[in-house]
Amino acid sequence: MQNSTTWQFDQLTQLHQRITALQQLAGQPDLVVLYQGRAWHHRDFLELSLRFALLAKSLGHDVHLYEEWFAQEAAWFCHYGLDWRRA
Repeated sequence: MQNSTTWQFDQLTQLHQRITALQQLAGQPDLVVLYQGRAWHHRDFLELSLRFALLAKSLGHDVHLYEEWFAQEAAWFCHYGLDWRRA
């Protein structure tokens, strides 16, 4: 059975892989990307990025670059009802 930290690291790795595969969605609110059998939208990319930053921060990683990017994208987070300030 996996311990909590191993599970969190695995989740972080999976989120990073998805973010990397979907990075073309950054700044492209009208774009849709097919990946892993589903359609991904700009909101999905922002949600994944936020989940990644929150998990990384909880594991003690520096997420200030994400926080800066989130501040630049604040209007989109607000548009989608996502609270980026949690990161």
